[in-house]
This record gives sequence, structure tokens and C-alpha cells, in this order.
Amino acid sequence: MNTKLFMVILTAMVLSNSPAFAAPLGTAFTYQGKLADAGQPAHGAYDFRFAIYDAASGGGLVAGPLTNSPVAVSNGLFTVTLDFGSGVFTGDARWLEIGVRTHGGGDFLPLAPRQALTPVPCALFAPTAGDLRTGASPTFTGAVLFDPAAGPPFAVGNTNKVANLHADFLDGLNAAAFWQRGGNVGTTAGPDFVGTADLQPLELKVNGKRALRLEPFADAPNVIAGAVNYAADGAVGVTIGGGGNVNGTNRVSGWFGTVGGGRDNQIGSGASGAVVSGGAGNTVQGNAGYAAIAGGQGNTVGQNAHFASVGGGLHNVVSAGSENATIGGGEGNRIAEDADGACIGGGRQNVLHASLHSTIAGGEQNSVTNTGHATIAGGLRNRIGSEAHDSAIGGGVDNQIQEPAWSASIAGGAGNLVSNAKYGVISGGNRNALNTGADWSAISGGANNVISNADFSAISGGQNNVIQEDAAWANIGGGRDNVLRPGTWHARIGGGRNNLIENDAAEAIIGGGKDNLIQTNADGAIIAGGYGNAIGPEAPSAVVNGGWDNKIQSLTDQGAIGGGFRNTITTNADRATIAGGSGNTIGQNAYSAAVVGGEGNVIGADAAFATILGGDHNLAAGPWSLAAGRAAHADHRGAFVWADSENNVFPSTRDDEFAVRAAGGLWLASRRGVRLTPGNYGPLITATWDPFPNSAPVWLQGVGRWGLFMEGWDTLVAGIPEDSAHGPSWFQVAKYATNGTRTALMTVDLAGNVAATSFNPTSDREAKENFAPVDGREVLEKVAALPITRWNFKGDAATQHVGPTAQDFHAAFSLGTDDKHIATVDADGVALAAIQGLNQKLTEELKRRDAENAALRCELTELKQLVRQLLK
Repeated sequence: MNTKLFMVILTAMVLSNSPAFAAPLGTAFTYQGKLADAGQPAHGAYDFRFAIYDAASGGGLVAGPLTNSPVAVSNGLFTVTLDFGSGVFTGDARWLEIGVRTHGGGDFLPLAPRQALTPVPCALFAPTAGDLRTGASPTFTGAVLFDPAAGPPFAVGNTNKVANLHADFLDGLNAAAFWQRGGNVGTTAGPDFVGTADLQPLELKVNGKRALRLEPFADAPNVIAGAVNYAADGAVGVTIGGGGNVNGTNRVSGWFGTVGGGRDNQIGSGASGAVVSGGAGNTVQGNAGYAAIAGGQGNTVGQNAHFASVGGGLHNVVSAGSENATIGGGEGNRIAEDADGACIGGGRQNVLHASLHSTIAGGEQNSVTNTGHATIAGGLRNRIGSEAHDSAIGGGVDNQIQEPAWSASIAGGAGNLVSNAKYGVISGGNRNALNTGADWSAISGGANNVISNADFSAISGGQNNVIQEDAAWANIGGGRDNVLRPGTWHARIGGGRNNLIENDAAEAIIGGGKDNLIQTNADGAIIAGGYGNAIGPEAPSAVVNGGWDNKIQSLTDQGAIGGGFRNTITTNADRATIAGGSGNTIGQNAYSAAVVGGEGNVIGADAAFATILGGDHNLAAGPWSLAAGRAAHADHRGAFVWADSENNVFPSTRDDEFAVRAAGGLWLASRRGVRLTPGNYGPLITATWDPFPNSAPVWLQGVGRWGLFMEGWDTLVAGIPEDSAHGPSWFQVAKYATNGTRTALMTVDLAGNVAATSFNPTSDREAKENFAPVDGREVLEKVAALPITRWNFKGDAATQHVGPTAQDFHAAFSLGTDDKHIATVDADGVALAAIQGLNQKLTEELKRRDAENAALRCELTELKQLVRQLLK
């Protein structure tokens, strides 16, 4: 229980309306007081413990302790009857110590200070009355009349002294009818009282000086303790608890005003219900109803500052008109005019100017001006300016929120500024600034960071980072000297140093690194990091992942550099890519071109879709060209040039060429060989010398005549030039020895002559079918009828041949695939059939001749016989 005794008014008196000569008074007396619990009037059942001491603190216990339980407390008021017995109140000063607890609670809580027990005014005469009763001989001044004038119990001497006067017999009243030094019993509240019965004040004095003055009013008398304190004329219900001296009078001019003590405290006229609890030189000015100053020195609540309060401290001021305002303490704090509900918790020289419901919790020289619901938690020289409603500064030094930065906040740090940036936040750091228009923006910390006119933007920390105008939703994660220029909406610099995104590059990003640059209108461009990388103007969605001194120039949409060193994509090369390496370049208008890596590689101007796979100092100059290796130059449209490690330029010679320089040989591992697309015919493998001239078909022009050619859909040709610049040409099949020498197996010369050891055409029975007999005599007759001439092939007049033409042969025999050729198998078959026919003819002829010869021999024999007969 946190219980504080706010005020205790002691009533220690004996009241009686009993008839004269009643029994003597007892030692019990009534005590009334007011109890506060947690700052509010207590209510309920409480246990009290009382003890009498001979000093205000320390000293010795005279009587008690007594415990009264339970005691009913209503609206803070309680009444108890105490009886410490006789011999306690002997005329010496006494103090009452009170302990309290909730009924049935724990330990009693002593209330400080102890309450001085002062005599009731009229009881001051009790010692003299006691002398009268006990037979002492007091001295009277003036006439003393008794009725009857003589007789018992009086004995009046000649010297105007009453001897043996007993108070029980004065005017028929006994001792119970008087206020006695030892207290009275049997009194009735109301009829029995000490005081005046007319409209005159009542004063109690100590050592001849006024200690308490009770001034009568209809229902609310003034209670004024102290010798020089006073209530102004017409002030009703005033309470002054004490204090004051000739140089510092406590005075109350407002009805129901209260000064608890101290000196030179004042409550002005019209300040009804105002309170100054103590201290020195504190003032509640006129019409500040129900205002309060708890203590301290030189504190002031101004005129019309109803319900305002100062908790204590030195020279604190709640100015005129600031209703419900509060200063908790501290020194030199001031709430200026018309700051209703404002609060300064403490600290020194803090000021609230016309700031409704604003708060300065503490610190020194902090101020809020013309702003509602603002808060400064502490720190030094922090400022919230005009119309920065609902703003807050957590602490630090020299932080400022300027008008009209609604709901802005600075958590701490030094020299931070929010100026006209509604809902802006600076979490801390040094000399950070949210300038005009940076609504809903935030700086988390760091030093010298600035956001200007960029809604919803943020700087997470670092030093000297800047977000400029119209860069809404922009962000700098940290680092140093990074800048987002005007118009960079949704842009971001993650950190690093000296990175810059220029005007109107909305949604651009620099992840970090140093000296990286995204220029104007490069919307959505990204530099992930690295050093000295740049994306030029109007290069939206371009990307540099990192590396050093890489450049994407202007008008290159969606270009990309993966990293490396001093790689460059020049203007208008949309969607071009350099994956890495160093010193690689993609030329103007080479859109969708790519360099995979390597060094010193170049894709030329207008070489759209060109590619360099890597290596060094390769060139892809034609659209759709490709170069790889070393010094490979794809100079033509669609050329594919692959060069080996030789440091000599290896160029393409025509469009759509696939050129390979492989000094170590060309090896192709393929299970399906080299496949041609149907309908595409031309050279397959050619040498580079003896090319076809421009008079040749387009697909052959410039192609070497030595090689393997696809002619049409159905003809594969091993070609040799008919007029080679290197002398006679021929086609040869040879075998090679391990020493590199060769032996020709077959040779075809320019005349078509084939020289070979033998030919072995297939004649296997299993490869044949549809056998039919042949009439050799008929074949012989056709062979005999076949024209046989001597001739030469065109273009080869030097070489003579004998034989039929294919047309005559085909007409005679209808053999072979066409009438342009004579297959050797057919020529051989016809010859064999003709031989068989000739053999048959010769056999028949021989048989005929044998028969004829036989007949002739018979005839000859007959003739010989006849001749012999004749000779005989």
C-alpha cells in the first residue's frame, strides 16, 4: 500500500453539556484526520497505530503505541478516540506518530511527519483554573463580584484577591462545563465547541504570535496557519497550512485555495480550488482554477491555466491559458500560453510554446512550438517546430522537427533535422535530414544523410548519402557518399561508396561497390557492385553484375555485363551481353550480341546477334556471326570462325561460312556423321585455293574447287579443278606407309581416266534374281550390228577410245539405268553372250562342214574306186 497522509487536523478537546459539579474529566480525546491512498482520498476499512513522542523526529516514546482496528474511512476522513492515560500531557510539547495499513494487511506504514499536538485555544487558561480549584492565590486585576458576596465557599481578602476559590461553585457550573488541560469527556459534537458564535475570526497564538486563524464564512471558513499568512478579502474556503514569514507571506486570493506551507507562496484571485503544497515563491495566478504547485521555488502557474500543475523544482512556469498543463519538476522549464494539456516532466530550461497536449519528458533546453501532441523525451536543445503535430524526438542533442512535419520522429542522435516531412523518421545518428516533401520517409542512422521531397524513401545508415527530389520509394542501404538524383522512383543503392543513380532512372539499383554510375532514364538498370562501373543514359533494364570499369553506353536496353575489367557495350546495342573477361567490346547497334568472356574481343557495329565464345582478340563483325579462340575474325554475316592458338588473324571469307583453323587437326566424334539438311546442296569439304568465280552458282562462288560437293538432292561429288593454277589435277586413292610415303591405288584424271589394278564388281548369285536364258546367237547378231567407232571425250581430244555409244548399246540391248551409261557388268555380259553365240555358230558350222567333208570323202572314195576301175 502506497499511502501518504495529505493533511491531518488535530482535534484534542473535551466538550460537555453536563450540569455543574459533574464528575472530573477523563484522559481520552478525539482525533480526526484525512487519509490519501495513491494520491486519492482513501475509502474503506484501515488499521491505525498511534504513539506519543517528545520530539518531531527521533526523541523518546512517551506513550503507546495504541492500535485501533478497524477504522472506517470515508472520502479520506476518519475519526478515532485515543486514551494514553494520565501523566502524558503535562504541558510539555508532544508529537503524535501515526501508522496505517489496510485492514488485516501486513506491517504498519509510518506516516511522515509526526503531527504536533497543539492546545485548544480556550484551554490555555486551564492552568489558572486549576490553581483556583487547588487553593492557590492568584492575582486579579479589576473588580471581582461574587453573589452572594460573603460566606462559604469564598473568603475574600481586603486586597481584592479571592482566596480558596473552587471552580465547581462558580455560577452554579461544575468542572465538566469548562475546557480542561487534561481533556474533557462526555462532550457532544455541535453543541459543545471551542470558538466563536458570531462572524468574528478565531485565532490561536504561540508566544504571543498568531499560529492559527479561523475566518468565518457561511459554509466554508478559511483555515490559516502561520503568523503572517492571509486570505484576501472575499476568499472563501481558504486553507494555509503554515509557513510564511515577514519577508515571505503565503497568501490566497482564490476561493477554496490551499497553501500547504513554505513561504511567499501565492494563489491569485479567481483561482478556485488551486493548491500550493509548499516551497518558496511559488505562484498560482488569477483564474487558474484547480491548478496546483507541489513545491519547489519560484514556480508559476499563469492566469486562466485551469487544472495546470507544477510538481516542484525551480523557476518553472506554466503560462496563461495553458489548461491541464503539467511541469513535473526541474529548473527553468516553461509551458507557454495556450498549451492546453501540455507536459514537461523535468529537466532544465525546456519550453512548450502554444503546443496543445505536447510533452517534454526531460533533458535541457528542449522546445516545442505551436504544435499539438508532440513529444520530446529528453536530451539537449532538441526542437519541434510549428504545426509538427504528433511528432516526437526521443533524445540526443540539437535535433529538430520543423513545420509542418506531422507525426514525424527523431529517435536520438545529434543535429538531425526533419523539415516539412510528414510521418518522416530519423532513428539516430548525426546531422541527418529529411527535407520538405520527404513524407513517410526514414533515415535509420549514420551521419549527414539527406532525403528531399521523396515520399516513402529510406536511408538505412552510412554517411553523406542523399536521396533527392521526386525519388519516391527510393532506398539507400548504407555506405558513404551515395546519391539518388531526382526522379529515381523505387531506385536503390545497397551501400558502398560514391555510387550515383542519375535523374529519372526509376527502379534502378546499385547493390554496392565504389564509384558506380547509372545515368539518366536508365529505368530498371542494375549495377550489382564492383568499382567504376557505369550504365549510360536511356539504357533501361541494363545490368552490370560487378567487376571494374565496365561500361554499358546510352540507348542500350537490357544490355548486360557479368563482370570482369573494362568491358564495354556501346550505344544502341539492345540486349547485348558480355559475361566477363577484360577489354571486350560490343559495337553500336549490335543488339542481342554476346561475348562470353576472354580478353580484347570485339563485336563490331551493327553485328546484331553476333557471338564471341571467349579467347582473346577475336572479332565478330557480321550479324549472326560467331568467333572463338584466338584472333578469329568472323567478318561476314552469319560466319562462324573458330581459330586455334596461333597469333595470326584467321578471317572468314564470305557470309554464312563456318571456318575452323586447327593446326593440330580436326577431330569429329559422331555416331551419325555429318548430316546435311535435305535440299541444301553445295560444298561439304573444300580447299581454300582454286575458288569458283562469280560466274558459278551463288552457293559455289568463292568456294575452293578441291573438295567434296553435294550436287542437288542425289549426287555426291569429289571435285577437282579443271584448270588448276597449280598444274594438272587428278583424284587419287592411295595407301600410306608409316614414313609418310604413298602408293597410288587408283587415279582419276581430268579426262575421267581411271587407273587401277583391278575392279571387282559384285556378281554373287545370292545378289541376283529373275534369271532368264539368253540367246547368244541373237546377242551376237546385235553385237555384229552395233556401231563401233573411234572417238574421244569432249575436252580430252588427246585420248582416243573405241566403242559404242550408250544410246546405241541401250537401243540394242535395253540394259542399264539409262541411255547415257554402259555398265561394265552389262558390257561384259554382252561380250560373253556374243562369244557363246559365236561359239554356237562356229560349232554348227563345223558340224555342217564335217558332214559335208564326210560326204565329199565318200564321193572321193567312190571316185577313186571308179578311177581305179577305169584304170584297170
